[in-house]
Order: sequence, then C-alpha cells, then structure tokens
Amino acid sequence: MKTYGKWPAPVSLKKLVETPSLPLQWAVPNLIPQGLAILAGASKIGKSYLALNLALSVANGENALGASLYPCQVGDVLFCCLEDSNRRIRTRAIELAEAVGWGIPDQIEVTTVMPRLREESEDEMNGVEYMQQWYEAKANPKLIVIDMWEYFRPVMKKGRGIGNAYNIEYELLKDLQAFARRNEGITVLLVHHLRKSTGHGDIIDQVSGSAAMVGAPDTVAIFRRTGENQLQGILHLKGRDIAETELLLQGGEDHWWNLVGQEDTVRKVSLSKERREIIDLLTEMDKPLSPKEIGVYLGKDDGAIRQLLYKLHNQPKPLIKKVGDKYALPNISNSSNASKGSNTVISNISNGDNG
Repeated sequence: MKTYGKWPAPVSLKKLVETPSLPLQWAVPNLIPQGLAILAGASKIGKSYLALNLALSVANGENALGASLYPCQVGDVLFCCLEDSNRRIRTRAIELAEAVGWGIPDQIEVTTVMPRLREESEDEMNGVEYMQQWYEAKANPKLIVIDMWEYFRPVMKKGRGIGNAYNIEYELLKDLQAFARRNEGITVLLVHHLRKSTGHGDIIDQVSGSAAMVGAPDTVAIFRRTGENQLQGILHLKGRDIAETELLLQGGEDHWWNLVGQEDTVRKVSLSKERREIIDLLTEMDKPLSPKEIGVYLGKDDGAIRQLLYKLHNQPKPLIKKVGDKYALPNISNSSNASKGSNTVISNISNGDNG
C-alpha cells in the first residue's frame, strides 16, 4: 500500500466505490450498529434496566424490546455496572429474565470494577486495554456496556486541564471509537445522564457534557418516560448508520421494555391532552373539519382551537394539513368528503348547541 511517510496515501474514489464493502454489523440489528453508542436519560429513569434489557437480548439471541424488528444473534456481552453492587445487578438480572421467561446465559459477564479509560500511570492497565483483553478472550464478542460513563472517564483534577471540555471529551470518546473500529463486530454502549435543565431545543443536545458527547459517538439514544404512571418510554435514536427515529416502549413493574409503536405513535402520545383530542377527532371523523366544527365537537372555543391547530400544523413534521379553510390528517384526501356530514355540525352551531 502506498504511503505518504507513515500515513496511508489517498485512494481513488472510483476504485473505492467499485470495491464491495463489508456489510454493516450490529449489536442489535436495525437498532444499534457496531461502533460507539451512548444511551442517555434522566437520573433514576431506568437507563440501567434498559441497557441490561438489550444486553440480555444479545446474550440470549432473542428479539430486543420484544420486537421481531430487532432479532439479535447470540454474542458475548460484557456488562460493566460501575455504580452498582453484585447484589443489585443479580436482583435486576433475575427480575428481567423472569419477566420474559429467559435463562441467564453464559455469554454475558458482569463486573462492578474496572480501570478508568485512562489511568494516571502508564504502567497501569487502562480501560481500553481491559476491554481488549476481554475481547480477545471471547469467541464472539458483540457488546460492551459501560454503566456509567462518569465512573469510567478519567478523573480530571483541578489545575490539570489540557484544553476545553469539548476537546477533552472528544479525545476520550475517540479512544473508545477507535477500539470499536479496530475490533470486528464489537459495540461499546455508554450509559450517561441528561442535563438537569433540559430546555426546549433539540433533544440530542440535552445529553450532559459538551457537544462532543453527541458528536463523537456513532449512535446516540435518548430515553425518557411518558404516559400515565410513567409506564411508557420514548427512545429517540440518531446516528451515522441509522435513520433518526423515535420508538414508543411499554414498561411495567418488572422493568422490561417492549416496543409498542414507532415515530407516528410517539408523536401522538407526546402531545398535550388538548392536541391529542383534536387528532383523535380528526381520526374518528375521517374528513376535514373547520376550527369552528372542531370546537363544537369538543365543546371548546374555536379561538383556542385555532391556536392548537396552528401548533399542530406548523412544525417540522406536521401532524395535520390544511384543506382550504379546514384541517385534516395528512393521509386524508383533499377531496375526501370535505363537506360530508358537516351539515349536522353547522346545524348545531346555528342552533347554539355547544356540545
């Protein structure tokens, strides 16, 4: 291979395109590809349970999240539960395995202690060397979970800064990414926190730390709770090798999460009660309705309805569309019975019936 000094020389793009590439490998097919991934969520929201859920799916070769969309192949898993005790991880593993009737396979190993990513002394084994030794000892290594990042990253002492936070975190994460890239078929999944003050921007930007925490990893997954009694969860995924999407998960007291819906379902359950009522009405009526007609059906002032319709319509992926001076779901034809059945509504309006 031609080199420029110690560096590989550039290659022909034409030759690169014409050369078949190896297929993308996955820890969890169609969900988490090979490389460096981060799973972030608020404190005590169930991130560790979800990570263990995925780890057990890989080790057992079962469908992740109870969905045939994510059929795992049996692989070796290292679960580093660095903020837990053996007693706690034992309890969680039994709880999750019993929830789905699985056994605890030999393919998953756990540790509650390991070297940090970088140690102060070069003579000490560091975290990457520890993972490399585990990788080389296994027949089919697929997934390493590090729970939590805070217990794995180097301890940064005051007065020892080597640059700004972005540069420091980016260089640390590149160490892990390089490990995943040079070792075939392995994914490193970091469990991490969200910021305490999340704001209203892009959800990906809510990951704690600098922008490097979402810029360096190949895949970023954000987990948050929703629904009555917080028994539903939304998993937002974005990455270099996957399309950005959101998954709706259903949980229970056993802490096992199952897929129950994808992006459209997530967007609906994330709505306020008032906006969801409008979507439900348009779904039920299966035709365009005016703000006044919607107000009559829901027993609400049409001025307030207009504001809600504006918000539902004016977003990056509108949940409704305008049909003349009326509104409908995106999948309703513009000519779909726009006036059919509306005489009853108009009659009610003229009769002063506010329903």
